[in-house]
Amino acid sequence: MGACNFIVFCKAATAREAFDALVSDARFEHGHDPYNGTISTTSLSRRPAKVIRKQYSEKAREEAAKFAERDGWGEKWESRVLDLGVVGWVTSTYEKTPRTSQIAAKVSYQTFYVGYADDKEICCEKTAAAAKQRVIDHMERNGGGAVERYQVRKESKCLWDGRIMDQRSVDTRSFEMVRKTRFTKSKPKNGNARAIHMWAFYGWAAC
Repeated sequence: MGACNFIVFCKAATAREAFDALVSDARFEHGHDPYNGTISTTSLSRRPAKVIRKQYSEKAREEAAKFAERDGWGEKWESRVLDLGVVGWVTSTYEKTPRTSQIAAKVSYQTFYVGYADDKEICCEKTAAAAKQRVIDHMERNGGGAVERYQVRKESKCLWDGRIMDQRSVDTRSFEMVRKTRFTKSKPKNGNARAIHMWAFYGWAAC
């Protein structure tokens, strides 16, 4: 069993978030071997993060590497933390967004011949002849007999699970609150914002 020094970098709001992300990536790329020589073989130091810069720049990486070297790369199996400064800000907002509900999967539209008597819908049939006959039969049963008062119109009808429905009664849309984030290099004037830092971790990994 040996030890090898390392330094790695990651952007995140907190050092813990950055450390966990780096450990996860290391385990994905190198496996769970306890001697894989990566940050995943170490634990996060309890020492407060050393602030290198308040605002991040590329030179901060060089300064971090020099600091780690002066510190002798810390202790074995431990990741010490350096704060290289803020790289930007993330704001979060919640927006009401429509989504298709499960009901919509059962909804379809089909053309029918709709028969009317005195402007009242009587039937929906697949052929005009069938709709006409249904309307005439209805009027005769109700003592009408005035054939000239019927109408047959071609219309699109809403079907839900195979049944003709009033489209207004079929709720095919619902809404959800979706969280949306936006990254900016400068701090927003309005809204809640989280500072995103560049973090450096150094130490001795088991290898």
